[in-house]
Amino acid sequence: GLSASVSLAKQKAGILTSIVTIMGALDLSNCTSATYSFNVGALKDIEFVENTINISLTFANCSRLTAKSLNSIMLGLSDTVTGQTLTLPKYNTVKATYDAVYGEGAWDAIVATKSNWTIAYS
Repeated sequence: GLSASVSLAKQKAGILTSIVTIMGALDLSNCTSATYSFNVGALKDIEFVENTINISLTFANCSRLTAKSLNSIMLGLSDTVTGQTLTLPKYNTVKATYDAVYGEGAWDAIVATKSNWTIAYS
């Protein structure tokens, strides 16, 4: 599965440092652990199936994420799971990127819809 592929990729020196786009909507509903799997500095484009992220994830090093990717991550977060944390790059970076596309105040508004999650910033 995905975790086996990511683990194998981690063994190859530097391969994950240059991934910019992950193609296709990811469904993590059956995933039990992937906390750091997507924490790639060059990553810009990623998509998740809505309401399928049930585990903690970090994108702390992903300061290049597009507004569309940030939106997909937020919509991907499960509405029912509790006790999980989403870690993102610096708040000001995320907010500026998101609000530039979705409108002033949009980032804080979407975060407010995910009160069952801890949203942290690096």
